[in-house]
Amino acid sequence: MLHSSSNSLRTRALKVASGAAAMIAIVVVWQICVVAFAISPGVLPLPSDVLRTLLDQQNFLITSASSTALNALTGLALAVALGIPLGWVLAQPSRIQAALSTTTLAAQIFPKIAVAPLFVVWLGFGVLPKVLFIFWLGFFPIMINSASGFTSIPTDLRDLATTLKLRGFRRFWKLELPFALPYIFTGIKISASFAMTAAIVYEFVGSSTGIGYAILQTQINLNTRLMFAGFFVVALIGFAIYGVVAGIERLAIPWHVSRRGQ
Repeated sequence: MLHSSSNSLRTRALKVASGAAAMIAIVVVWQICVVAFAISPGVLPLPSDVLRTLLDQQNFLITSASSTALNALTGLALAVALGIPLGWVLAQPSRIQAALSTTTLAAQIFPKIAVAPLFVVWLGFGVLPKVLFIFWLGFFPIMINSASGFTSIPTDLRDLATTLKLRGFRRFWKLELPFALPYIFTGIKISASFAMTAAIVYEFVGSSTGIGYAILQTQINLNTRLMFAGFFVVALIGFAIYGVVAGIERLAIPWHVSRRGQ
C-alpha cells in the first residue's frame, strides 16, 4: 500500500514538473522571438512586461476576475444540478424519449455562443443573464453524458438489482448513479472548460464589469500588456475550476479504471 502511494505521488510530481517545464519553455521561446524579430510591444509584449503589468494591476485584475469566476461557478453548479436529473429522465424508456433526444440534439448542434446577443436583447445586463448563458453552454454536455451513463448499465446488473429488489431511490443510489458517475464527470469537466469561456463571451457582448469587459477595453486602448495579463488570469481561473472538478472526481470514483495509477 505504501509502495503504491509512493508511486502515485511520484507520478503526480513528474506530471507537475513536466507541465511546469513546458510552460517555462513556451515563455522562453516567446521572449526570444519577441527580441530576435523586434516585434512591437503593441503587437506582442515581452513576458517580463506582462508579468510586471500583472503585478502592478493585480488588484484591478483580481477584482474584475472575481465576479466573472463567481458567475462561472454559479452557472456550472446550476448546469450540474439540472443536467444530471434530466439526463436520468432522458435515459428512461418512454414515449417522450425520442422527442427529448431529438430536441436535445437540435439544441446541442445549434451554435449556442451565437445566442449571446439575443440574451442581451431579452434579458439585458446584469448577473442573471450571465449565469443563464453559462448554464446554457454547460448544461448539454452534462445532460448528454449523464444520459449515456444511465443507459450504459449492463443488463445483468439491472437484473441483479431487480433480484435484490432495489427500487426507486435505492436503485438510483446503489446502482445507477455509481455506474454513471464516470460519464457524468466527463460531462462536468467539459462544461467546466466552457464555463469561463461562456462568462467571457457574455462580458464581451453584454456587460460593463468582469475580466471579459476589462480585456475588451484593453483592445480599444491597445494596451496589449494588460490584455495578456488578463488572459493569464482567465487561464489560471479556468485551470482552477477544472482542477477542483478533477479533484472531486478523484475522491468520488477512486475505483474507476480511469483513476488507476493516478
